[in-house]
Amino acid sequence: MTCQFGAEWMHMVARSVTGSPLRVTARRLLVALVAFALVVVACGDDDDEATSASGSASSSSSAPAEESSASASASASASASEPSEDASASASASASAPADEGAVATVPFTDDLGRTVEVPVEPQRIVAFNEFSHAEPLLALGAPLVGMTDQGGGEFNPPTAAAYDVSGVTSVGGFSELNVEVITELEPDLILAYAHTGEWYHNVDVEVLQEIAPTVALNENKTRDDFHRAVAELVGYTDEFEAQREAYLARIDELKPQLPEDLSVLVIASPWEGGISIHSISNPNPTSAIPNDLGIAMPPVAQSDDIYVDVSPELILEEFQADVILYEARGEAVVETPLWEELPAVQAGQVYSVDTAAGTSYLHSLAVLDEIEEFLLEADPTVVSE
Repeated sequence: MTCQFGAEWMHMVARSVTGSPLRVTARRLLVALVAFALVVVACGDDDDEATSASGSASSSSSAPAEESSASASASASASASEPSEDASASASASASAPADEGAVATVPFTDDLGRTVEVPVEPQRIVAFNEFSHAEPLLALGAPLVGMTDQGGGEFNPPTAAAYDVSGVTSVGGFSELNVEVITELEPDLILAYAHTGEWYHNVDVEVLQEIAPTVALNENKTRDDFHRAVAELVGYTDEFEAQREAYLARIDELKPQLPEDLSVLVIASPWEGGISIHSISNPNPTSAIPNDLGIAMPPVAQSDDIYVDVSPELILEEFQADVILYEARGEAVVETPLWEELPAVQAGQVYSVDTAAGTSYLHSLAVLDEIEEFLLEADPTVVSE
């Protein structure tokens, strides 16, 4: 403020000096110079005070700002660094979680060869040998089957292929000519194999298969209930198995009271060189399992623990004493057997061809029951005299 006033006063003096019409004297010039000096001094003092005040204000305002900034920075740093450690731990846990979750849970399973194998609780890619006995139960349950054996030439068993959708299933060779390379390429997480050896069964040892994927060998030559329950437990489909079993047994219970009393049934598989193969009471094929479940008698020749019994052609009149004869469609040539026309069931017109070659599951058994129910209900139980 003083400097501004001095400047104005100096301006007035200058005007009085320069604007006067009188000639400037030395005295007037001296006065002007003194006045100017006084103004400069005054302005200098004011500037110092202003600078001092400004510095003081700046110092006093910047210190708290720096402290506040430092405090805020430290707080933010501390606040950020602490969650960062938690986030890192959480991210690490999250990253390892998929590995843990992706680890395949397994359970020990003892197969019919006495081997205990660690198998996945929920297998996702299963290969099975023999589409009729081992693969068909998986198809019936809806299990993830990716490969199964064929009947030769890459063609699946026609009845099985007709009964189920096998479009996503790859042939792994014939059941006695397994293609290990194809099995490996399918990347199975479970292999269901035979518990047999010999030329009729797979040509690759189970321990070789075990190197590809956990391999379980099951013997289908047991009761149908035991075999199919074992398969269902192996692949984790026991609920589906129980539902199909209960539906089948309900139909059996419904049909039993309607059947003729004292009815007998014989089931023929097919003729073989030197004989005719029939189903025993132990055979899990629906054609023979259904009569057993219904309580229908089978002739003495069928009372065996072996699933098939071979009978010489010359003995069929003696052995094939039954009111009804059922034969598999593949065994149609049996009608050309000598003495065939002399059989009581043939003469009574109670011989029926049944296509049961799709499999042995309860689901398929229901379909077969639909097919033979009428034959059994209308059969004459007195064809064979006691």
